[in-house]
Amino acid sequence: DASLANGSYTGSITISDGSAMNAPMVINVALVVQVPNPVLALSLTGLTFNSTAGSTTKSSSTFALTNSGTGALNFNAVPTTTSGGNWLSVSPATGAANATLTVTVDPTGLAAGVYSGGIVVSQIGSQTSQTIQVLFGVGVTLPAVNLNGISNGASFASTILAPGEIVSVFGLNLGPASGQLGLASGGFLGTSQAGVSVTIGGTPAPLFFVSSTQINMQVPWEVSSKTSTTVLVTNNGQISLGYTQLLRPLDPAIFVASNGRMAVLTQAGTQVTTSNPASAGQVLSLYATGLGPVSPAILTGQLTPSGTTLYNTVSAASISVGSANASVGFAGLAPGFVGLYQINFTVPTGLAAGDQPLVLGIGNITSLPLPLAVH
Repeated sequence: DASLANGSYTGSITISDGSAMNAPMVINVALVVQVPNPVLALSLTGLTFNSTAGSTTKSSSTFALTNSGTGALNFNAVPTTTSGGNWLSVSPATGAANATLTVTVDPTGLAAGVYSGGIVVSQIGSQTSQTIQVLFGVGVTLPAVNLNGISNGASFASTILAPGEIVSVFGLNLGPASGQLGLASGGFLGTSQAGVSVTIGGTPAPLFFVSSTQINMQVPWEVSSKTSTTVLVTNNGQISLGYTQLLRPLDPAIFVASNGRMAVLTQAGTQVTTSNPASAGQVLSLYATGLGPVSPAILTGQLTPSGTTLYNTVSAASISVGSANASVGFAGLAPGFVGLYQINFTVPTGLAAGDQPLVLGIGNITSLPLPLAVH
């Protein structure tokens, strides 16, 4: 019956025969009705194109349209522009999920400048639609952040970030061709370098490093109350499309040195490696990011002051090595740095010689395991 709503229905059929010893017989019937519920999903939210002034060469990019629900999903795709005429197109303009759509920009006849538009994708038979924002730079170079292009600066694995964390942005035309380090002045890391700046939720982000394909920065503490925010990259006056960044309170990850071993040092300042393994009872210092707020609080971009005041993590940190829990003596911000956490711990006894997996935990979140050499 097409009139039945979503849900489970039960009934029974009774069969009677006056001459049968086992009559009546009852057959139970269960029916589950699931009305098709297609859900439109797009693989990205924005596209950026660049072209030289006077060019007639078209550029194209693709995105995926999928149905993350049930039943059939038919769609329409319509290009819109705010200026410059019909420089934007999409193909196919109609169809059924799952599909790959091609977006094309045509610079023919366009004067130098920045043009904006969008691809409005509508689900036929529904009020649902989504828009892919499009920026087109003609004779100018627009910065663009890659899809899933902002990640934890220690692990490069997590893309849901925490306030105060050191993160990396990957993309195109983000800054100068030759990378430049950020500069600190007056106890704070600068928020502009080589014409590059980044805002996160409207707050300028302190910059460690800028280049054409990568920016290293700190997530401002000002976004602590948010679960998502918008990131904008400015490169010499040209602004990227807004990048939606998901947030969470904690995102722990351990830094790895250039030799591929994690950043964990002895009290003498030497790195623990397979040729310099740690021993039971030895106190080590591990360096990480994404461990969340500290007490007392610290300002965005502020170099952690040296002295008797310790900036301890608000949430308790833990270290496990192999199957053993280590005693943690300190977990907080490392003096003289921005967004860098230091965890002092004692190597547990009873560990087998060789590499043992070390895991950093804070709150209910743990880092990816990394090998700690012990003997």
